[in-house]
Amino acid sequence: MHVACFAEKAGLDAAQLASLADGRPTDDCWHTTDRAVLEAVDELHATFDLSDGTWANLVAVADEDAALDLVLVCGWRHAISFAVRVLRLPLEPGTEPISAHLSKSDALIPTLEVPMPKGYWVSVYRTISDPEKLAAYNKLARLAVEPWGGRTLVRGGRVVAYDAGIAERTVLVEFDSIEQAVAARESPAYQEALVALSDGVERDFRIVEGID
Repeated sequence: MHVACFAEKAGLDAAQLASLADGRPTDDCWHTTDRAVLEAVDELHATFDLSDGTWANLVAVADEDAALDLVLVCGWRHAISFAVRVLRLPLEPGTEPISAHLSKSDALIPTLEVPMPKGYWVSVYRTISDPEKLAAYNKLARLAVEPWGGRTLVRGGRVVAYDAGIAERTVLVEFDSIEQAVAARESPAYQEALVALSDGVERDFRIVEGID
């Protein structure tokens, strides 16, 4: 509702409005400063926390006081939402419920009534040419997925391969939704892990959605 009222005054164009509704902070319509803010807001909403990498990126484009203000504003918006729902406050005159403005993609947003299918990282390693790079990656990747609620279910256990399967190292990480799984993969902290991994392995990495 705020976007509908204040988008023009804030200088948001059509591409940015579309990105806010259905896109990602990495969309081309955003500048570096915008991306840092949007990534922080998305991460706060998804995990109620900010990773060290996300916080550092936010402070880099603003300052520490402004970054803290953003955290407090996000928390205040949640507090207002809690109060409005608990008190069953009526809609303001001339307004409609948010559900009337949701697009199909918004059906993916978790609610109390609708369970979310989980998201999974599936990594199958074809070859491991540099175990030291893999070890460095594992340390950083573990820290990167924690803020997004990632839970490692399989890491390098025994593999029995059939058909065209490869009996190599397999890693399975579970997230509460595929959106969180994708956001974790695109997060600055995980990009650091990928830099550490570099050409140390050849693997098949994919993100899949589970059954609700």
